[in-house]
Amino acid sequence: MRAQTLGDAKSAEYMRGRRSLEVNAEHPVVTALAARVAAGDADGGAKAGLELLYDAALITGGFPVESPKDFAGRIYAMVGAAVGGGEKKEE
Repeated sequence: MRAQTLGDAKSAEYMRGRRSLEVNAEHPVVTALAARVAAGDADGGAKAGLELLYDAALITGGFPVESPKDFAGRIYAMVGAAVGGGEKKEE
């Protein structure tokens, strides 16, 4: 017990399960995004969608997002597009 208390927390990391991200290539969202990328993705919508999906997968898996501000910006842009308010970019 003393070794666990005084020991390094990273020494027990090997006992944790490894997490992996699996992509269902047949999912309609993934196939639609792949089609947009293949067509050229002129407006950058596919890239924004992919980044949003990746961030959502991080949160679902219990990991922190790399940039919460960027994640929130993508959410706001998505909601704005859904309600017809357009995108407002903040610097």
